[in-house]
Amino acid sequence: HRGTAEATDGPEWYDQYYFDGHLNFRAIVEKLIEERGLTNSADTKVLLAGGSAGGVGAIFNGDWLQKRLPLASVKAAPRSGWMTPGALPGDLPALFRPSNYANFSAGTHGNDEYLLLQSGVPPVDLWKMRDEMPARCLDHFVNDTHDLWWACWSVHNAYKYIETPLFNIHNQFDTNIIYSQGEMPKDAVAPAEWHTNKRYIEMLGKAHRRSFQQILDDAPVVTKLHPDGVFASSCATHGNSVGIEIDGTNWLEIVGDWFFQRGRLTEHYRQVEDCGTDPDGLALPCNADEDRCRISFPSPLVEACKEAIDDTGCLNEKNEKKCLRCAQRNQKQLENGGCTSKPISIAVTVVEDICIFNYKVTAAPSLSSSKPSSTPSLSRSLSSSPSLSHSFVPSLKDPCVDLRKGKCNKKNECVYGKKQVKVCLEKERWEHDCSQYTKKNPCGEIDVCKFKNGKCSHRCAGLKKLKCEEERFCMYRKVPNPCLGCQLAAKCG
Repeated sequence: HRGTAEATDGPEWYDQYYFDGHLNFRAIVEKLIEERGLTNSADTKVLLAGGSAGGVGAIFNGDWLQKRLPLASVKAAPRSGWMTPGALPGDLPALFRPSNYANFSAGTHGNDEYLLLQSGVPPVDLWKMRDEMPARCLDHFVNDTHDLWWACWSVHNAYKYIETPLFNIHNQFDTNIIYSQGEMPKDAVAPAEWHTNKRYIEMLGKAHRRSFQQILDDAPVVTKLHPDGVFASSCATHGNSVGIEIDGTNWLEIVGDWFFQRGRLTEHYRQVEDCGTDPDGLALPCNADEDRCRISFPSPLVEACKEAIDDTGCLNEKNEKKCLRCAQRNQKQLENGGCTSKPISIAVTVVEDICIFNYKVTAAPSLSSSKPSSTPSLSRSLSSSPSLSHSFVPSLKDPCVDLRKGKCNKKNECVYGKKQVKVCLEKERWEHDCSQYTKKNPCGEIDVCKFKNGKCSHRCAGLKKLKCEEERFCMYRKVPNPCLGCQLAAKCG
C-alpha cells in the first residue's frame, strides 16, 4: 500500500512488476471525491482501517490523505500492522527486528535482513516508496555519515514522525512475526525444543511491549489532533478478532469512542495486557480467550500424528527406518487419524521426527537450524527502531533468490545447499541453555558450557564430526538443511 513503481523493461527481475499500492490509494480517493461525495470540509471525518499489510497501509497513507483533505479530520486504526518491533537490548542493534529463531536457539544474534546488509548487499527501493516516507523520519536517518533511508520503512522507526492520530490494534504475540518472520518451527516434536520455543515467544512479546511503550510515552515529535491509542492483547494470533477482550471490553467499542472522542471509555484507550508469568516464570500469551490466544505444546498436529502412529503400532518397530516404512504403508490410516496438513510435507516431516525421536536420544532440532551469524558489528548507538519484516520487505535485493544449482554455483556471493546437513547436537540429558550466562562464572562452572570470545555457549555448538563424537555430551546426526537451495554465502557459506 506504499508503492509507486510502474513496470519497466529494465534488466532486474522486479522491473516487470507493478508495486503501486499508494498510487492505487490516490486513485481511489479521487474517485470518492468525484463520484461519492467525499468532501474537503470540517464536517468530514475519515477513519482509515486495514489488517496486516493493510494495517501498514493505513498507518502510512494517513498523512497524505490529511494533506489532500486539509479541512477534514483523518485518523487511522491499523490492525496487525505494527511491523515490526525492534530488537531488545543485548540482541541486535535496535535498528533491526529481533533475531530469528535459528540464532536465538543457538545463543547468537542475526536475521536475514541483518545478514544481507552486513554482507554489503545494497538496499533497493523496490516499491519506489522513499518519497512517500515521513520527511522527518528521513531527515533523522539520512545524514553525512549514514544513508539509512530504508529504516523509515519500519513502523517502529517512523511512528514518532507520523502526524495522523493512530489507534494501534496489535497482539503482543503476533503469529506472523513468530512463524513467518522469526521462522520458529510450528510443530516441534522434542519436548526440549518446546522450552526453547516458549522462551523465543516470550522474547518477542517483550519486544512488542517495549515497542508499544512509544505510544504510552507519547513519543511522537509531531503535533497530533489528540493522543494515540493502543489495544495490545496478550494473544498469539495474526489478526484481531472482535471477540478478544481486555478487561471485558473489545477494541471495536473502544476505537469508536476514541475516534469520536466521546470520552466514555477513556480509561481503555491505552491497554497493553499484562497478566504476569506462568509457573515456569515465563510471560506467555495469557488472554482469557484460550481457544484463540494460546499456543499449545505439543501442537495439535504433533498430538494427532503421535496418536495415529501409536495406533498403527509403527513405534514398536525395530528401528526408525522400519518405523518410517510402517508409517508409509499406513499413510491412509494416519491421515484418517488427523495426521495430515496442507501442504502434506509438513505432516510428513512431523512423522519423520516422531520416528527419529522415538528411537534416538535427540536434542532440540532448533540448535541445528542454521549457521548462526557473528556478533553484530553495526553501531548500537543507532536510534531505537525495529527491523525490516521478512515477509513484507522486498527492498533488499538478494542476488541468489530462486537460482537453479548451475547458475547459483557460478555466482561468488551464492552457495547451493543440499537437503540435509550433519551437525553436532547435545544429547537430551545434557541439554542446557548456556546462553543465559553473560560472565565466565558461572558459565565455566557448568560442565556442558564453555566461555569463549566473551560468550557462553554449549560445548556441542559448532563442533566438527570427530570432536563431536569425542564429547560425551554430544551426538552427530543429519537434520533438514535450513539453507536448502541457492542462498547468500554470507548467510549459509
